[in-house]
Amino acid sequence: MPVVHVQGCLDHTTAPAVQKFVLEVLATSPWAVVLDLRALTDLAPDAVPALVELACVAGDADIGLYLVTTDPVVEHVLAAAGVHRLFEIHPDIDSALRTMGRPQ
Repeated sequence: MPVVHVQGCLDHTTAPAVQKFVLEVLATSPWAVVLDLRALTDLAPDAVPALVELACVAGDADIGLYLVTTDPVVEHVLAAAGVHRLFEIHPDIDSALRTMGRPQ
């Protein structure tokens, strides 16, 4: 299962590159993908549409998409955009793996 580590600021200038990379990962038809956002310094609201598209593409392909973050700002930004229910958010990769029913 691919784990994509995202770091720094995720905004309108960086989100397209992350989106492109994750779309390429999704195109390989994994059963799930983890986006590790723990190293983000900021999630700008203008990056949310890229994350929403990834959630939609993953959902349409029946691929699990799990976000890993310990920063409440990430959840706040997603909630403020009204899209937080599209994402399953975990505090660490092990928690995401347990939810998937996969061994650690």
